[in-house]
Amino acid sequence: MKCCRRKNQTWSRLLRMREKKPIDLSRLATREPPQVYKELVAALVRAGALKEAVVSRKGLPFKLTNPVDVLTNTKISAKPYARVLVEHGARIAAAGHGSYLDGVLRALAERGITEATDFLLSLWDVRPPLSEGTLWLAGEALATINDKSADLRIIDLCRRHSGRSLKMLLRTLARRRRPEGFQVLIEKLADPELVGHAINALWKYGDPAALPHIERISTVPGTYAHREKAKALEKLRDGP
Repeated sequence: MKCCRRKNQTWSRLLRMREKKPIDLSRLATREPPQVYKELVAALVRAGALKEAVVSRKGLPFKLTNPVDVLTNTKISAKPYARVLVEHGARIAAAGHGSYLDGVLRALAERGITEATDFLLSLWDVRPPLSEGTLWLAGEALATINDKSADLRIIDLCRRHSGRSLKMLLRTLARRRRPEGFQVLIEKLADPELVGHAINALWKYGDPAALPHIERISTVPGTYAHREKAKALEKLRDGP
């Protein structure tokens, strides 16, 4: 409750500044970033990344003074800086500063940045484990990059791990239509955090062999899983 109250107070303060100069987000930071993150920022600047930009959010102008924030909040491509993001992202993860990875992962979520694939796949094996939210961003980045050469490794990743961080990757399994991926999707029906997304992926996969597995799933009316189950039964029974 206190956290929500602080957020509301922050937005109220920002709204009162609507007509003033762009708000410098760096001044809202509550802690000093670790040295490994500062090294990433410096490396991006040396590589020619734009250091500053002004963007609009809810009618408010925000000044970005960090190249990572610029890459994640504008349409500027991260491809020229992929190597820097991967190298320093790995150092940030190894140093145990997982929360500072989020901006890196959002920047890498761009179709075709295949040089980031190995780094992204390795994040599920970082110890101590990264947060589910950070791993979800890694999964989203992998799904967006769409590296077909990594199909079998993504299937193996989904088989070995569980939880909501895999949600976006289940869509990748459906898109690829590999038999190994189909079996993993069937297995994920037993994961309460993934059941709805597994059902969604199975009807998009389109194999009626999934029907008896989906029919056995008990869902609660009004939930995402319940809606997806109804849709899956309709589509798979009707056939292609």
